[in-house]
Amino acid sequence: MLKRVHPSSRKDHRIHGELARLLVHSANYRDAIAITGTVPTLIREGDVIGIEQSLEAAGLSQLYLGNTQSADAAFDRIGELASERNDRELSGRAHALTGLAAHHRGDIAQAATCYAQASRLARQAGRLHAAATADINQSSALAE
Repeated sequence: MLKRVHPSSRKDHRIHGELARLLVHSANYRDAIAITGTVPTLIREGDVIGIEQSLEAAGLSQLYLGNTQSADAAFDRIGELASERNDRELSGRAHALTGLAAHHRGDIAQAATCYAQASRLARQAGRLHAAATADINQSSALAE
C-alpha cells in the first residue's frame, strides 16, 4: 500500500515522513529511505513543509542501519531548523534524537545531556509525554 501512495504525493514531506516513520517502526529502513530520499538530498532541500519528518525517518533508518554519520547529519539539520523557527518542541525532538544516536554509539555522557535538554525543552513546549520519555531515556543511559 505504501508504495502505491508514494508516487501520488511527490514532494510532500508531511506524507513521506509519516509513511517513512511507519516503515521505520516496522524495521523497513531501506524502504523508508526510498520514500524520503537520502539525508544529503533532504538537507539540500532546505526548509520545506514537513522536511523534519522526512529527516527524522531517514536519520533513524540510517542509525539503525549503522550509518551514524548520516544519522547525525539528519538530526543536526532538525536542530538547525528548530533554531531557525525558534521552535522549542522541535528543538526538544532534535535533542532526543541526538541523545538516541549518542546512546546507540555508547557515548553515555552525551546521551544523558541531550536527553536532559530534550526533557527541559519538551516541558517548556507543554509536551509532558515527550518530557517524561526523555527523562526515562536519561535514566536508562545513566544506569548503564
